Amino acid sequence: MGSFVSLILKGLTLFLLLSLQQLWAQTSVPYVNLWSVFDEFPPEIQRELKGGKADANGMVSHNQPNYLGAEYQRGGMDTMLAGIILRDKSLIDDGFHVAHVTFMQQLADGGFGDKVPTGAAFWVTACARSFIALKESEYWPEYQTQIETYYSALSLASTFLVNNMDKLVQHDKNTPNRLLSDADALFLTAKLLGAEPPPEADKLRDLGLALFDKDSGAFQENGGGDSSYQAVNLQMLMYYVTYYPSPELDIIIRHGLDWELSKVNADGAIDVKGNSRTGVGKEIYFGKEKEVNTREVCLMFAYAGALYHDDNYTNTAVLIHQNRKK
Repeated sequence: MGSFVSLILKGLTLFLLLSLQQLWAQTSVPYVNLWSVFDEFPPEIQRELKGGKADANGMVSHNQPNYLGAEYQRGGMDTMLAGIILRDKSLIDDGFHVAHVTFMQQLADGGFGDKVPTGAAFWVTACARSFIALKESEYWPEYQTQIETYYSALSLASTFLVNNMDKLVQHDKNTPNRLLSDADALFLTAKLLGAEPPPEADKLRDLGLALFDKDSGAFQENGGGDSSYQAVNLQMLMYYVTYYPSPELDIIIRHGLDWELSKVNADGAIDVKGNSRTGVGKEIYFGKEKEVNTREVCLMFAYAGALYHDDNYTNTAVLIHQNRKK
């Protein structure tokens, strides 16, 4: 009798274990990383990842013909990311060329000669993001040694940002896109290096989140919502939650996505009515009126679609892409 009861108990235990395993398989979220999210983009939007072409000296954008700061080198890291996702090693190598010449500009304090520390944060965010994606890809064995040569430089750059916290806050306090980029520079570098983010990263993130209008869903860029910078804010937050999951932030991101969706017209054009910065003559950049960066909006929606498995966001990205190509 005892052996019979024991057999029944063993059978029930096995049944429960199998049931729990099945339940876990149904409810658990598969591991997500930057590479896997970008890899799910529609092919035509993956090609949008490529940044501006570097010149023979490895300088990009406004650093041609004379170097002004690391922030303008970000396009080279976009090109590296495109190479990773498109499986084009020539683009990856182009990105490494830009990274090399940019880190050659690094000063003893960890900065890169930008007018404000925010410029360094922009560069570090883009660099750490693309290096992480490469680390997660099939190319890691080939490029591991090359990437790891920059670890000490990135660590020094992170220290520079921490040491210039007061300047970052003073310069960026009214612009959540900058605050969240500053935060991601610290968060993503820590992720790449396998370190704990410094407490300053949390402070910068929270300062950016404090500028979120819970009623409308719009981040307040210089006092109002902006259909271009809203995309940057959401993208920075989505990079963050990719590695530092937060159900509370997912709610904020979804609310912000709803606001941005309301700014996408039926033909894929981005509405600028009421914008606080772009498309309405309120901001001049290098002598030109700043317009909505439709490429960034498109890529942000594609990332949201892949991260949250929501076809509505992905289809919106495709619609914006088609409008851009007209």
